Formats: sequence, structure tokens, C-alpha cells
Amino acid sequence: MVPSGLWWGFVFAAVAAALFLLVFKFSRTGIAMRATASDQQAAQSTGISVRWVFALSWSFGCMAAAIGGIVIGNISGISIYLGTSG
Repeated sequence: MVPSGLWWGFVFAAVAAALFLLVFKFSRTGIAMRATASDQQAAQSTGISVRWVFALSWSFGCMAAAIGGIVIGNISGISIYLGTSG
């Protein structure tokens, strides 16, 4: 028997992972991010803004960490409203 909080956390994480996979695999932005990760000079020579890709990847990381913290806090019983005090 799995508690409902853990179940919904797992479902949410699976959906988020699938969305990230689709973005990185098929969108123009995801392809630019993969090209920059593979070879920065080659990506820049094709017109991809490496600084923009780095800023975007940090933004994605921050969003994923914030959402993950909210989900983990909800699962462990910590109030999700504690984030406003930080």
C-alpha cells in the first residue's frame, strides 16, 4: 500500500521528466541546448547564443529544484508555505 502523497509525487515527477524529455528532444531550444552541451564553439559558429543557453539551463534547473522542493515538502509533511519565509 503506497500513501497517496507518495503516489502523486511519483506521478508528478514522471510527467515532469517526460515533458523535459520532449522539450530537449524535439524543440528548437532543446536542440540548441544539446548542441551547446556537446560543443560550445561549434554551437556558437552556427548562430546559437551560448550565454542565452546557459542562462536558460540555469533557469530550468532552478524551476526543477523549486518544484521538487515543494513536492518533497508536501510528501514529508512540511508545509509548502514555508517557502515564503525564505
